[in-house]
Order: sequence, then structure tokens, then C-alpha cells
Amino acid sequence: MILQNVSCEACANTILDKARSTDGISNPKIELIKNSLTIDCISHNALMGLKMGLKEIGYPVKNECHIVLKT
Repeated sequence: MILQNVSCEACANTILDKARSTDGISNPKIELIKNSLTIDCISHNALMGLKMGLKEIGYPVKNECHIVLKT
């Protein structure tokens, strides 16, 4: 997913911390140059929880490039 307002390594670390602390989310990776976050998630609810959490801390999702839910 592409995120807004990602401008530095501190932003990336904050986003990774939020992803790691969200139930059902694992293996977060961020590409700072592309403002892109890649995750593994176990459910739609986990994904929505992460998206809401990121928005609350100032990094809303701009668009979702490719989503594959793992079972």
C-alpha cells in the first residue's frame, strides 16, 4: 500500500512500529523512496485495523497497490 506523509527514516520506523503492534499483521516492510508498505495479514479486519491506526498517527493510505490475504 502507498502511504501519505512519509518523509524520513523516523516516519518509516513509526509506521513499522504501528504495523508490528497491530493484531493479525506480520512481516511489515517499507520502501521509503516509494512510500510503500508491504505486509502479511490474516484477515480483512486486520488490514482495516492497520489502515485506521496509520490514519490516526498521520500516515493515511493513499492507495492499495496489491492485496493478497493470507489464510
